[in-house]
Amino acid sequence: MLKFYIVLIILISILVGCAPESIKDEDSYQIPPLLTDELGEDMKEVEVFTDVMQRDGQFPEKVVVDTNYYSSNEVSRGDLVQVNIPADQAAEYSQGNPGSHVVRVVALPGETVKAEEGQLYVDGAELETFYGSAYRWAGGSSAEQTTDFSMPEFTVPESSFLLSGDNWWRSPVNIAISPIPREFIVGKVIGYIE
Repeated sequence: MLKFYIVLIILISILVGCAPESIKDEDSYQIPPLLTDELGEDMKEVEVFTDVMQRDGQFPEKVVVDTNYYSSNEVSRGDLVQVNIPADQAAEYSQGNPGSHVVRVVALPGETVKAEEGQLYVDGAELETFYGSAYRWAGGSSAEQTTDFSMPEFTVPESSFLLSGDNWWRSPVNIAISPIPREFIVGKVIGYIE
């Protein structure tokens, strides 16, 4: 009987050790930083569509995008990006809303993604960050977390990214629609100006 318990403990240890750790993103900011320097020639100010990024009413109405950032940097999880959805592809990628959108990179090419009870999982690991859980913001000082959203697992195609506004329910580009091709990403949001 002692051998049985030893084998059981070893098996449990192996299974626990194989469980994916959570993915943490402690570098991304919910609100972009205030910029005080002059804007460079590759930087432009763009309007944020409705309240897609709001979780607490503090996200600026306009942000600054560096359109040259990704010519020398990789797109990373947590990046705030501007995308431009062509009118003839808006039904597939942005619920019929063509043009410019500011959204966040949630998953990268080749990763598997699913949502269970309002929580995102990437490659089986919980996305443990402020944009990894479903929230609803309808004005006021804070958003409410919600557990009424689930989505079956799928793989993000190569050369595409899973993007969404932080307020999933208000974002035309969101996790429930379709991964966005890399060529639609215009640049990285680097801050805002007053």
